[in-house]
This record gives sequence, C-alpha cells and structure tokens, in this order.
Amino acid sequence: MEKIGEKFQVKIKSLKGEDKLINILEAFEEMGLSVAQARASCQDTFVMEAIFVSQSKAKLWSVYGMTDTLVRALYPL
Repeated sequence: MEKIGEKFQVKIKSLKGEDKLINILEAFEEMGLSVAQARASCQDTFVMEAIFVSQSKAKLWSVYGMTDTLVRALYPL
C-alpha cells in the first residue's frame, strides 16, 4: 500500500477463499473510504488493485493502520 497525494493505492495478492472481495470492501467502508478505481481477479489466486480516497478529511489514516485493517479483513480470526 502506498499514499499518492490524498489517494491510497493498494495491491493485494492472496490465496483464493470465500468472501475476500466482500471483506475488503466492507473494511474500506468501515474506514470511511471510497473506491475510485479497482480491478480484481481470482483465477489462480485472489488479486486486487485499487485506488481509494477518504470520504472525510477529519479522519486521517496511516498506511500502517490501513494495511493492518486489510490484513484482518483478509484473514479474520
């Protein structure tokens, strides 16, 4: 994940599994993020690239905080 101006770019590669895309999109929503552009594939593995922006200027996210949230969305306990 990297920050590009006020946008964030994320690239995810994971083993295929149920609800990966749903969990990621729910995590974006919980963080108050809007997906500006996304591309996903799940042929051999789950792969997603997305650019997203914060819906609120009041809540600022760090790359570390976002990465941690997405990892928890991909691999829930």
